Amino acid sequence: MTNINTEIVQGGMNAARLLGALGRMGYDPVSALLDLVDNAVSASATTIDINIASEREEREGPGRKRDIIQSYVISDNGIGMDRDRLKNALTLGSASKYYSESDLSKFGMGLKSAASSLGRKLEVLTAQSDGETLYVCIDQDDLSATGEYTYSLSSGAEAVEKWTGEPLSGHGTTIRVGKVSREGAPTLAKVIEGLQD
Repeated sequence: MTNINTEIVQGGMNAARLLGALGRMGYDPVSALLDLVDNAVSASATTIDINIASEREEREGPGRKRDIIQSYVISDNGIGMDRDRLKNALTLGSASKYYSESDLSKFGMGLKSAASSLGRKLEVLTAQSDGETLYVCIDQDDLSATGEYTYSLSSGAEAVEKWTGEPLSGHGTTIRVGKVSREGAPTLAKVIEGLQD
């Protein structure tokens, strides 16, 4: 008689590599920004601002110097997220209970994959009108050190202190994506042109 042993194995993952791969699955900067804008529309936002920070390329030689994108910021005045909804939005393959069947977010990957296609650092500042202010930063360079998908969630005064951009006025969500990849990245002018189309 043959002795059969079955081993249940917890599958592993390297979080930074997974996020990097998700960001390369069919996104260009314009489609990624529009995916993030769709999240704001789903959150009943009536005002959505997209700000793109850039700096002039530093190089020697002939030719025009390009504007290199440093970060993308998407701000809205939507309903914001409470602690559970923010955690769900950042879960890889988030639960479907917050999404309707017609949402682009129905597969639970939108925020993570769209942000990862734009850069390696995602920051979220969010508040509901009657709730606490929350802040999260997910830096793929930090995740590379451990391979784990972990982040710290700050609230209240600590959240506001960690956020280095414009504060929220009331309720809504601001997403900032930094550490933008320069490899194969379009120019600032191309991104703006794509958003205007």
